[in-house]
This record gives sequence, C-alpha cells and structure tokens, in this order.
Amino acid sequence: MKTVAHSIIGAGLSALVRDHLNNNSVVYCNYDNKLLRSKKFYENLGMGGNTNIWGGYINYHKYLFFLKNNKFKKFMQNQKIFKLRKLFTESPFKKTYYISNYLNKKVLRIKKRYFKNLVINKKIEKISLDKKNIFLHTGKQKILTKKVSLCVGNLSLIQILYNSKIIGANDKISFDDGICSYQFNLFKNFNTNYYIPLTIKEIVEKFLYGKKNQYHHEIKKTLFVQKFSNGYKKYFFTTSEIMKFKSNNIRYFLTHHTTNLRINDIKINKFIKNFSKKITIYNSGAIQNYIAGPVSQDIIFNALSN
Repeated sequence: MKTVAHSIIGAGLSALVRDHLNNNSVVYCNYDNKLLRSKKFYENLGMGGNTNIWGGYINYHKYLFFLKNNKFKKFMQNQKIFKLRKLFTESPFKKTYYISNYLNKKVLRIKKRYFKNLVINKKIEKISLDKKNIFLHTGKQKILTKKVSLCVGNLSLIQILYNSKIIGANDKISFDDGICSYQFNLFKNFNTNYYIPLTIKEIVEKFLYGKKNQYHHEIKKTLFVQKFSNGYKKYFFTTSEIMKFKSNNIRYFLTHHTTNLRINDIKINKFIKNFSKKITIYNSGAIQNYIAGPVSQDIIFNALSN
C-alpha cells in the first residue's frame, strides 16, 4: 500500500494555505455541492468550503499584528494565491479589507487549480490507527498516510470524529458564537462591537445570490452596516444531538463564527493530540478565542502553525 506523506482533508481557506506549505501532500475534497446544517453549525460542502459563500473579510489591524510573526509575514509576501484589498474609505471602517483573487479584484472563490498538490474527489468518512500508522477511510478504500491536516468545517469534523469512534454519542461538544445583525449606519459603539458597511446593492446581491462576487471600487459611504457583537454565548450539545442534523435556525444573518471548539471541555487540538500527535485541526473551531468581525486573518495564521 502506497503511503501518502501528508493528507489534507477539506478544500477551504485553511486547506489552501496548508497545501502551499507542503510539496508532498494530497488534498481530499468532498465535491458535494450542498449545505450541511445542525444546531448552530452551517457548512458548505465541496470546493472552497464556507469561503466560497462568505468570501473573506480581513480585520487589517489584527492582520498587521500577525505580520510580526516571521512565518506569517514570509508566507504573505511570497504567496501568489490572493491579495488583500482595501474596501472602505469612511474612517471608522478603514480596518476592514477583503481577500481577492491575486490577478483581479473579484472576491476570492477557491478553485481546484489554486492548489499546487493533487486534489482528489473523495469523502473521507473516518480515521483509524494501527500501531504507528494512520488510515483514512473512504467507502471500502483505506489510505495509509503519515500526517493529517483536518481542514473541514466544524460539523464535518465532528462527524468524522464520531465515525472514527474518537468521540462518542454522549460526549459534550461546546463552542463560542456571537450574533450578526443589520443596522442603519448611524450611532455605533466601535469599542465593543465590529461593523462592516453594506451598500444596498450588496445586500440585494446577497439575498438574491447568497454571496458577493466583486467590488468594483472602494466604498465611500453606506446606509447600512453589518454588526458583529463583541459579546458571545457558549453553546453545549451532545454528539448525538448534533448528529441528528436538524436545525430550527438558518445560518444566514443569525450567528457569527464558531470558535473555541471543545470536546468534554478540552480544546479540540489538545483533544485530537491524545488520539494521535500526527493529526492537527485547522478551522474556525481551532481559534481559541471568540472574535467579533472577520476571522480570515486568524484562519490563515492558524493554518501556518505546526
């Protein structure tokens, strides 16, 4: 059986960054073009993951902080996958940028050709260990691999861990999430909340098509803003509750980003290391602290670690 040096599961922003760090990787992506929902989780399956729905806003102030890290700075200077572009000229919103394609101003939508390693259309259903070996399971096929980067969304991650019997039906899943709402661009508290201006055209496009594809110029003034509350709530579910895949809420416009994912109150990457030190998780749940507003800069930073 041929051994894969490094397996990347998922094809979103985290997977794209991991792919460009490693020359001997194989990317496994479920090409299902559908949405997966359960409780507060909302996930786009297929190429690009959630990045291909929301696009990627950047908190530029936090991005500048991450540039103090040499690895992050070197990657951002040398990569030719995407660019950070200024979006607003209105003073309070100057810290909000967005990620575009490298060669044009279209919002980044990840495609297969952006990966430098082999991308295979396979849904990895579970992981197993045999002494020092790691096996990925897809249908009846077993793939031997030395190292795994789990870059799937939080819901797919829980599903893989459950199928692998790494977590059980009664294990406690907890995470932090905040509220996203819409307001008029009037009086705002920039010290406690994060705001992204929205033009009427952009709101209409998002309602009609579910996403924004391109910004033709910097935005000077808007009537509405998208508000990300600095306050957050901690949610608790059992694995069995999440695996029912039933939800009474629609992800759009109601919640923000799942962060600080824990199993039985153990941080997700610490938890997975107890199973194998050769498996690492890269997604929003691996971000330890809740962040009001954009998290793309944190997704990139985390993907460059370990």
